[in-house]
Amino acid sequence: MDSLLTNAGLTRDGLSSELDTGSLSAATYAALAKQGVDQATVDQYVSGMVASSAAKTAEYETAVITSVVKDAAEYQRLVTWASSTLTKAEIDSYNKLVNGGDIDTAKFAVQALHTRFAAANRPEPKLLTSAVSQGSGVAGYQSWAQVTADMRKPEYRLDSAFRAEVEARLKVSGDLPR
Repeated sequence: MDSLLTNAGLTRDGLSSELDTGSLSAATYAALAKQGVDQATVDQYVSGMVASSAAKTAEYETAVITSVVKDAAEYQRLVTWASSTLTKAEIDSYNKLVNGGDIDTAKFAVQALHTRFAAANRPEPKLLTSAVSQGSGVAGYQSWAQVTADMRKPEYRLDSAFRAEVEARLKVSGDLPR
């Protein structure tokens, strides 16, 4: 087809520019007719060009949108989750934003949905428990024998800091075996 266009004094870019205005000019049809190409064939070729261009644009937009969430597989996980989690109204709003023709709005919608997805699928934190209670840095007693041993020490009667330490350890000890 390129040689045909060249023989008619035309280029693919020239045809594309004309199509951007809405349709081919009568002069373009006439130049192609001189090369033996009727209007129906030209229109069919133009339809193919438009479809190819639209497919490339859609491919590009899909790649840009899915890159917001890493890749197409992650995007598919996101969409699957959304279809079973969101209300119909939320899905309709999301679809309107993504399919609205503005790539930046679509990216924002995907990013917002992914944030919601991540929050809903965040694993519960595993809390660690030990003799040291809740980050206080105070180790609890393991038996009443340890408690009474500390209370028998002379420091317990004479040193208020030692008594406070015994009380703090006792608080974090929980139920002690006797």
